[in-house]
Amino acid sequence: MGFASFPHDLLPPPREWAERFCNVQRWTEMPRGGHFAAMEEPELLAGDILAFFRPLRESSYSRPSGFEMAGRSV
Repeated sequence: MGFASFPHDLLPPPREWAERFCNVQRWTEMPRGGHFAAMEEPELLAGDILAFFRPLRESSYSRPSGFEMAGRSV
């Protein structure tokens, strides 16, 4: 599980609780934003989501050569 803690959220859980009950793999303390983080700070949230999945993408999936995504070679 990944968790992004925004400073102006209504009731963010204490990290200790999250780690006690969930398998927390990533915990990010965001510099700004609140309860509606996806609307308030979409770039921060999207960047953190991408960073969470990047190691999984790099280590567990190898694309065939010449694989194309959205019209461009990756």
